[in-house]
Amino acid sequence: DYLLYAIDAAGPTFIKFVQWATTRQDLFSQEFCEHFGRLQDGTKNHSWAHTKQLLEKELGSNWEDIIKLSSKQPIGSGCIAQVYQGTLLKSTPTMPEGTNVAIKVQHPNIWNKCCIDFFVLQHLADFLESIPYLHLDYLSVRDCVDQFAHAMLPQLDLSLEGKHLRRFNRDFADNPQVHFPVPLEELTTSKLLVETFCHGTPILKYGKNKDENTREQLAMLGLKTTLQMIF
Repeated sequence: DYLLYAIDAAGPTFIKFVQWATTRQDLFSQEFCEHFGRLQDGTKNHSWAHTKQLLEKELGSNWEDIIKLSSKQPIGSGCIAQVYQGTLLKSTPTMPEGTNVAIKVQHPNIWNKCCIDFFVLQHLADFLESIPYLHLDYLSVRDCVDQFAHAMLPQLDLSLEGKHLRRFNRDFADNPQVHFPVPLEELTTSKLLVETFCHGTPILKYGKNKDENTREQLAMLGLKTTLQMIF
């Protein structure tokens, strides 16, 4: 539990790395993935005051006439944002009134925190590669950090996630086995993402305790979905 707290306090970049690690049961033990998998949606929440301030800034002072939150407590919190469940009070060009939605609110100062994390990691990588006789430069540690930054920093723009969701919905429109939330473009900004609420079960729940047939079906579905995304 102390290690969980330490990672949570270390910053969003370190949390993101552990989140990735917990999805790789081929590399790490099931016990590790289940224990640290709590960081997938159980990181420290930011305050309601920040959420309210951001909603007012992004949607206007009348945001409560547009969306009704089920609770001031988020249903999950990740390294970049936390999520609330709510209901549309007004119809939009894409969704009718009464639609259940998920509201993803970016954590405060997340860009600065990530930049500081990568600044530290880059200098640490340079230091390790400069140590004589270790020959760590052959491992391209600095390149790995740079690639991680290149993959993570665009995720700080929630409107980009909305664009990706629209593309996924388009590409998988004819596949009844795959569903994605539908983003509400008119209510989405770089710091706020509003999308339809999808009920589901985290993939980590389907570990070794599930029957082999279920896991095989999920693996094949995941493989086909990934290949369709790529090709």
